[in-house]
Amino acid sequence: MTELTKKGQIQTFSLTGKVMINNYTFKLNEKSKNNPNYIYNQLSLSVNCGKNGTINAEMMGGYNIKNPMSIRVHGKNEDGTDNFSDKFDISWDDRLDPDTVERVGYMNLIRVAVERDESGKLIEKRFLHAYDVIEYLHNHLKNGDTVFCRGRLEYTPYNGSTNCKKVLNYISLSDYEETKFNAKFTQTYLLDKYSMKKENCDMKQGILHIDAKVLEYVNKYDDVTVKQVLPLNVGFEYHFNKDNPKLKEVLKMMFEVNKDVTEITFDGQIFNGGKVVTATIDDLPQDIQQLIAIGVLNEEEELNKVTSGRSVDAFVVEHPHTKNTLVDNQMKLVLCKTERKYKETDLQFDLESFKNNTNTDTLTVISDDDLPFDIDDLKDNKDINALFG
Repeated sequence: MTELTKKGQIQTFSLTGKVMINNYTFKLNEKSKNNPNYIYNQLSLSVNCGKNGTINAEMMGGYNIKNPMSIRVHGKNEDGTDNFSDKFDISWDDRLDPDTVERVGYMNLIRVAVERDESGKLIEKRFLHAYDVIEYLHNHLKNGDTVFCRGRLEYTPYNGSTNCKKVLNYISLSDYEETKFNAKFTQTYLLDKYSMKKENCDMKQGILHIDAKVLEYVNKYDDVTVKQVLPLNVGFEYHFNKDNPKLKEVLKMMFEVNKDVTEITFDGQIFNGGKVVTATIDDLPQDIQQLIAIGVLNEEEELNKVTSGRSVDAFVVEHPHTKNTLVDNQMKLVLCKTERKYKETDLQFDLESFKNNTNTDTLTVISDDDLPFDIDDLKDNKDINALFG
């Protein structure tokens, strides 16, 4: 199998909403079942993100009370930017020392701001280890607090599927109103010609299901020690308006792969029990519309009453991710998409090779009947054919 790299990959999320704290939110100073000398703290945070539903994120950290490990970090440059080449260890006992924390590069830190001073300004605390963050949040984060938090998406293989965890590294109180609550993500995916299939297109709901892969460092896969970056199978959705005259062009640009494997990064939203397909003002009775127009009724509240969406737990992509990049000594806005980044065989692996520590390439044979979704070949599907005219 070809060696894969996560360099340049993006897998982040952010949540804005009200925290819901209960008896299961915090676990403090728990003993590991496998090692009673290992003590850990765990945070399972539920955030009510409005129309996106209640999204769960987490954090966990611990240490061996008999032999606590040092914390590996990197330093920073004179201008304050991270210096990834300046790596050093911090002893467990020094992890909370302010001068020690000040030496550490920004990206090593877990930051929280859930207290305010007398003037109402947020007080930011910086930590090197999740164990201490969780204890601090237990003492200061309150049920019903409105927060903005973010972190990274982490993927693990489990029983033939892929689990996705949302691991927090920043939490702050927020002044956002409920109408601004949301759950967003940015993720780099790998697509091939089999990612988009016509049988995965739900014309009635206006939802296209995409099969993709993400790259993740895997320690163990089905109890087999791997310790390298692997491609893991995931799925996401794209919600479309079938009346869009440019839909065919949109789908081609975003999801069609003619050869090999395309790497592309998308921005989107996370929905967990949220209402996805919402009503518009035109769907309301005329008398309700008139009451809204003169301010007697609230438009958003009335629309929520008649929304006929379905409850989902899904990652819904909205558009490709763009970023400013230095090109020919000039900053340019570029699309985060690389065609033919890998060959299909680069993403194939055999667990037996890891058991034997040989890691030889394997070939997965795909039947001719398992055809990809060819947007130009729509004659056998009346709904889709009518859609594209």
